[in-house]
Amino acid sequence: MEDSIRAVLDAFALFLVGYFLVLNSSYLLFSGLAAVQFFRYFRRVGYAGHEDVFANPKTPGVSILVAAYNEEAGVVDNVRAMLCLRYPLFEVVLVDDGSADGTFAALRDAFDLAEIPNMQES
Repeated sequence: MEDSIRAVLDAFALFLVGYFLVLNSSYLLFSGLAAVQFFRYFRRVGYAGHEDVFANPKTPGVSILVAAYNEEAGVVDNVRAMLCLRYPLFEVVLVDDGSADGTFAALRDAFDLAEIPNMQES
């Protein structure tokens, strides 16, 4: 009789150890998943709400100044990238300070620009 009680107690103890092992393992798993989501949330929270800024008509306009000196090879792609911004109201101002290569010619061909003469030279 004593052996059967001992066997039942051993089986119950084994059940309890297994139960707490499974329970605590699931708690550890869920805590790990929560930690991953927590860090993802805080990584994205800096960008939250920017869609509201882009949709708001009261968002002030900005001017983007781009300096170019002898940038014929990449100036057209750079200006196109600036024009693809999602900001509601902006202007791109490219300042070409007397490039010796064909920077302005590349811009003129790509965007149908007209040259503004330098007022200090006249």
